[in-house]
Amino acid sequence: MPRRILVTGCPRSGTGYMAALLTRLGAACGHAAHLNPASLELGVPSWPDALAAEASWYAAPYGESLPAGTVVVHVVRSPAAALSSLWRSRLFRTRSVDRAYLERHAPVLPHGTPLQQTARIWTAWNEIAETNHDTSGLRYVRVRLEQLDEAALRWIGDLAEREFEPGLVRRALVETARAVPIEVPAESDALAEWSALRGSDLLLGIDELAARYGYGRAALSGRLVRAV
Repeated sequence: MPRRILVTGCPRSGTGYMAALLTRLGAACGHAAHLNPASLELGVPSWPDALAAEASWYAAPYGESLPAGTVVVHVVRSPAAALSSLWRSRLFRTRSVDRAYLERHAPVLPHGTPLQQTARIWTAWNEIAETNHDTSGLRYVRVRLEQLDEAALRWIGDLAEREFEPGLVRRALVETARAVPIEVPAESDALAEWSALRGSDLLLGIDELAARYGYGRAALSGRLVRAV
């Protein structure tokens, strides 16, 4: 039997895109349809037998509750793109279920200005998702949204013991890109607002994690220089 797949990561990093893509590949994938605050806060989350895959950033802290053998796909997106999208969403400038959920599971998030809180989420939630790497019984793989190609998808398929036929993968990539386009922030985006973080330990932490994920050692600070 194929293994179940969970796609998770920082909010605004492509879980919706991955849900649409996996569904086109024949692994019907919900987007926070079953693993969401309403279900997860009730206790140990249940995974319906008929559910082949689920994409949910909410599920990142719950690796130990996943069925044995689950393939955890940790999708990461460049900090400049993810944080620009998060800032525009006003996540930490309004009260919401999502904000309360994040603050409960990442103790560093309730502190600081809305700008600092937004910046912290990229490192805090990606590090939470990454802990699934060391959870017994799971198969963990990390992929960059910007590098998601045929080879990466076939790798995920191999881990899940599913055969993603090459022609189908190519078609799914094209069709999903049309149906669920990935937002690409322009160089002139409002990153100038982030200039208050320049030289801070917070920005250094983002750049260090981004470098480990393959985005270079100035993934966000370099964008700040151009924006300012």
